[in-house]
Amino acid sequence: MNHDIRIPGFPISVEQEIEVRGRTTMSTVQLTLRILSENDKGVIIPTQHVFNWTNTQGLQQNRFPVGEGRLLSLSLTATSQVPEHGFVFALVGLKRDIAGSTDIFTCLCSGQLSADYPLAWPSSNLRSPTDGQGGIAIDTISNPGAGTNFSWSVPAHLRVKPMGLVFSFATDATVANRVVGVAFKISGVVVFFSNAEYDQPANKGVTYHFGLNTYEFGVLFSSRAVVRLPEAYLRSGDTIVTLIFRLQGGDSITSISHMYEYWFNATSLTA
Repeated sequence: MNHDIRIPGFPISVEQEIEVRGRTTMSTVQLTLRILSENDKGVIIPTQHVFNWTNTQGLQQNRFPVGEGRLLSLSLTATSQVPEHGFVFALVGLKRDIAGSTDIFTCLCSGQLSADYPLAWPSSNLRSPTDGQGGIAIDTISNPGAGTNFSWSVPAHLRVKPMGLVFSFATDATVANRVVGVAFKISGVVVFFSNAEYDQPANKGVTYHFGLNTYEFGVLFSSRAVVRLPEAYLRSGDTIVTLIFRLQGGDSITSISHMYEYWFNATSLTA
């Protein structure tokens, strides 16, 4: 007896394309898309597409044609400059353009790409850009002018969780005790604030360490202050700023570094 055994698949047509869209914070990363399909004559066809994404091109979108038949499986992997977790987010789906109407997009798989986490259909689940562990970034912030506070804005298309902030603050000869604080501004409003509760006198340099899971406050060797950082998630456009009470014209903030965990926000895949 003959048995017609068919592998389950997703119907595809020449009107459709496989689209890979997403973002990366890496300077460049090479991705490989492997597709296994069956044409309308029952022939199994493997295809492979290799392409690059960069962090300077914004939203990345690559399209690849398909023929009549069935999609059997696909996988997306990082094949060079292998990223760490959170550095690349990709969404793979079927795209169909119809003149005079909204594009139809069927999502097949989505998630963060790393050396340990390729994407595959039909085995991978659909994941949001904000699911799971994020990527870790360390930014060096430019020194502000003398007598001014510094400000750092969350980059476009990201959601971040500040983890640590370190900077040096030197006071001039003006007699006045300064008090250093760090604030998170959401939509321009100070929502979270952390105060060092230390009177820094004139002609003195102190390095401030703001971090999660640290002491509320402590001064080590009289030149280092450790302060707890508020735990919060910030959106694109929100800011981290210093608020220094009794700041004088000759005071200076230098050697600013900021560590944070980040995710691509959901709207980053549509614009």
